[in-house]
Formats: sequence, structure tokens, C-alpha cells
Amino acid sequence: METSNKKHFFLKQILTSLAAMALIFGSVSKGSSAKPGRLILITKQEAALADAPEDPKIASKLLEEEVGRGPFIVLNSPKNGGRYPKPIKIDILFIPRDDTAIDLSTLKVIYVKIFDIDITARLKKHTTDKGIQIPEAELPTGKHKLKILLADTKGHMSTQKLAFVVQ
Repeated sequence: METSNKKHFFLKQILTSLAAMALIFGSVSKGSSAKPGRLILITKQEAALADAPEDPKIASKLLEEEVGRGPFIVLNSPKNGGRYPKPIKIDILFIPRDDTAIDLSTLKVIYVKIFDIDITARLKKHTTDKGIQIPEAELPTGKHKLKILLADTKGHMSTQKLAFVVQ
């Protein structure tokens, strides 16, 4: 009986993921209502996906806790737990530690949902080894969680988690 429940759970997860990917990739070809000059960071379809399940052991930890020996990832805007009107300003700094440099090829920005959505390519033209600067980014109303991963030239990795609300 337990094996049957596990199979049902995994089948449901796979079907949910396939349906979500169809929504996401189907929305790429449609036009956008964003004003010119504004980057669509997260689509409405992506924001509508189910949230990733919370691990009770991890949920109790502070979200803004940075993990790793790699570069510092400084969240100027948005801040963890902040509430922001549309459009939102993105101001994230990368600061190398010790005698290293930022290895921008290692940057990953993940939108955390039922499955991870890599949005790094959307940020590419707004990213330098100094950080990510976007004056006006479009995100749907609601709660958003991101995970930023970055390493230095010595291979030391840092991970920064970010959660905020767009009103």
C-alpha cells in the first residue's frame, strides 16, 4: 500500500511539473503587457505555480542567512521580508572575499517554486561582476522566493536566499 502511495505521489508531481512547463513555455511566445524598458523577471504563469514544500527543519532558520565561503551577495533591494510596489528595483551587490575575483560564469538565479526555474539568462544584460542592477523589474503581485548562487575564481561558492512580496 505504501509503495502505491509513493508511486501516486511521484506521478502527480511529474504531471504537475509537465503542466507547469507547458504554461511557462507557452507564455514565452505571447506578447507582454510590460512597459518598454522594464524587464519581466517573473511571469504570471510562473508565479501561479505551487510553492516548493517547506522543510520544517529548514523553515525555522533565518532566510537571509548567507551560506558559503564565496563572494558576499549583498541584498540592497529587494530586502528579505520586504514589501514593494510595482515595478521593483533590483540592486544586488557582489563583493569578492580575500584575494579572489567574482566568477560570473557560475552565477545562477533560481525562482523557487514546486520545481526550480532558472531565470539567470533574463538577468544577463543587467549583470556585471559588481552585481545585478535593474531599475524597473516586472513581477506579478504576491510572494516571491529566489536563490542566488555565485562562486569566486578559486571555486568558493556562496548561496543567498531572498523572499519578498510585490503589492
